[in-house]
Amino acid sequence: MCDGWTGITRRSMINFLIYCKAGTIFWKSVDTSGKVKNVEYLFRLMNNMVEEIGEKRIV
Repeated sequence: MCDGWTGITRRSMINFLIYCKAGTIFWKSVDTSGKVKNVEYLFRLMNNMVEEIGEKRIV
């Protein structure tokens, strides 16, 4: 899962979380300030998360 937000410092962040039997676990946060959040950029971020976590572990 992921969730995007802008903090009080106006930095744009995307948090990545893992949902499993144990509950929801924070995986990592990516600073996306100054990035154009188009479909290509978001796909690249998600694809990197799949590679980090492991394709076999994702449903």
